[in-house]
Amino acid sequence: DGIHSTRASAVLLPPSQLDWLTDVVGHVEATGLGRKLVHVLDREADSVTLYRQWDAAGRLFLIRADDNRIVLHKGREIRLSELAASVHAQGTLTRAGNVNLHGQDVGHWVGEGSVVLHRRAMQHRVVDGKARHVLIPGAPLTLRLVVSELRDEHGEVLIRWLLLTNL
Repeated sequence: DGIHSTRASAVLLPPSQLDWLTDVVGHVEATGLGRKLVHVLDREADSVTLYRQWDAAGRLFLIRADDNRIVLHKGREIRLSELAASVHAQGTLTRAGNVNLHGQDVGHWVGEGSVVLHRRAMQHRVVDGKARHVLIPGAPLTLRLVVSELRDEHGEVLIRWLLLTNL
C-alpha cells in the first residue's frame, strides 16, 4: 500500500528511485554528522536532473556515469565512451598503482578532465501505469570526468569506470 517509514507518520506513495534517493540523502544530511558529506553512487543515480539539483543545493557527489551520456568537451559534443577511448588512445592516463582483481594483480590508471552537461534532462515517471517522459531545461553544468581503468599486464582494459563529480 506504499512506503512505511520512521520519517513519516502516514504511508508514503512510492516515489521514483531518484526522488527516494534525494529524500534519503536529505535525511542523512539532516542528522548533523559534523562533516561535509560526499555522496558516492552507482550508475542508477546518473541523472542530469539530479546532478543539477544536487550541485545547486551544495551537495558533493561522485557518480558512476553511463558511458552513452553526451556532454560538451572543449566545445564539442561527445559521448563519454568516445571521450574515454580518446583519452586512453592518447596515453594521457596516469598509472596510480596496482589492485587485486579476482586474484590477479592489475594496473590502475586514472585521468580527469572537464565536461559540461548542456542538454535538457529527461525525467521518466510512471503515472497511472503509463510511462511519462518530460524534457526539463536547465543551465549548463560543468563537472569533472574521472576515467578509471584496470588493465592487465599487456595494457588491455579489463574494467573502465567513468565518474562524474563536482568535487
